[in-house]
Amino acid sequence: MEKNAIIDYLKENDLGDIEEIKYKDDVFLARFYYDFDDPEIEAATAYANDECTEVSGGEKWNQEFFIPYLNDLVIDNVGEIIEDCMEKFSVEAQYITYDIDEEEIDCVEVIVEFGKRGQDLDIEKVIDDLKL
Repeated sequence: MEKNAIIDYLKENDLGDIEEIKYKDDVFLARFYYDFDDPEIEAATAYANDECTEVSGGEKWNQEFFIPYLNDLVIDNVGEIIEDCMEKFSVEAQYITYDIDEEEIDCVEVIVEFGKRGQDLDIEKVIDDLKL
């Protein structure tokens, strides 16, 4: 598996602070951060303001509108990058995003497991095994 090429590809797609996590020899496990840019934060804010009748920045506004919008963004954007990576490098992959911290909404942590084409992957088991 072309670990360095995969890392370079992730970097080219604006994923930051990529680090390899040692796990098993037959998989490549990486941790990185998806940084929200200003237009994404502005879009999430506009959506929450449009959809929520409560005050901007309130608990319901954050928990039911703003944060879920950002979660959807990261899932869509990272998912597309990972799918492209799978195709480009002929690998399998699974990923998981962590919850967005209300105090630090500028980025979210992602863990991705890469394996050979056709290999069964289980990112949940990896997370449990490593207690991440």
